[in-house]
Amino acid sequence: MRASPKTKTIFLVLFFLSHTLFAQKICLTNPDFEGQSAAHQVAPGWSIANGTTPDVQPGQWGITVPASTGNTYQGFVGDGTPGSGNWQEKACQLVPGCFQAGVKYKLEIDLVNIPVNGGGIGNADSCLFGVFAMWGGNNCNHQGELFFDTIVRNPTWQTYSFQFTPTQTWCYLTIGHNGNVVNPKSSCSNTNNPYSYFGVDNLSCFLSTKEVVSTDVTCFNQCNGTAKVKIYGGVPPFTYLWSPSGQTTDSIGGLCAGVHYVTITDSTGAVF
Repeated sequence: MRASPKTKTIFLVLFFLSHTLFAQKICLTNPDFEGQSAAHQVAPGWSIANGTTPDVQPGQWGITVPASTGNTYQGFVGDGTPGSGNWQEKACQLVPGCFQAGVKYKLEIDLVNIPVNGGGIGNADSCLFGVFAMWGGNNCNHQGELFFDTIVRNPTWQTYSFQFTPTQTWCYLTIGHNGNVVNPKSSCSNTNNPYSYFGVDNLSCFLSTKEVVSTDVTCFNQCNGTAKVKIYGGVPPFTYLWSPSGQTTDSIGGLCAGVHYVTITDSTGAVF
C-alpha cells in the first residue's frame, strides 16, 4: 500500500558558488485504476496504447482477485517474449510536467500474477510469468524509452519500488505487458496458448530531485555559495525551511562549504 505523505528533506553538500536543485512531484490521474469492471477497457483517466485492450478487474474472465486498494485495478495479458509479441496489452497517460531528461525518479506500484484458464484470452496459467514494464514516449502509440521492467511472479499483491533516469524528456507514460518468461518450477505443458496475466494497482506519485547547475567557488574559505530549489507539480504556495541557516525562501545565499538541508511543503501538506 502507498505510504501516507510525510515531510521530505532534501540535502546537498555545497562546494560551489552556484548550486541549483530541481525537485519534481508527478501525480497521474486515477493512479488506483478505479472504474467499472469491464473487459477490453482502461480505467478512467487512462488511454489504450498500441491498440491493445486491457481489462478493469475483478470480474472479467473469471478473475476474482480483489484490488490491492479501492475496488478495481487494471489487468494486462500478453504473449511472446520481452520486446517481441503479437499481443501485449498496455495503458497510457499524458504526464503533467513531463519526465525530464537526466532526472532520477522514484515510484512504487502494486503487482500480482493472476493465473487464468479459459475465456476469450486463452490460457494464462502457471506455465509463464508476465513481464511488467514502463516506458516514456511522445504519444500513446510510441514507447520511445524503456524505463524498467520486472517479472511478476508473486501470487498475492506485492508493492514494488523502482527508480529510473530518462535519457530524453518524455511527456507520455505507458505501462503494461512486455512479454513472458518461463516459470522454471512449472512443467510448462500448456503451450498452445502461451499467455500470462497480471494485475496493476496503487501507482504512487513520481518523486525526484536533481542537481542541475554548479560552478567552483572563487576562494575556498569564502562563504559566497548559493542554493535554489525549483518545484514541478504540487499546489502553491510552497513553504521552505533551510538548515542550518533557517532561511525560508526558495533561494538562499551566503553559504559556506558544507551540508545544507531544505524541507519543502505545498499548501495541501504534500511534500517533496
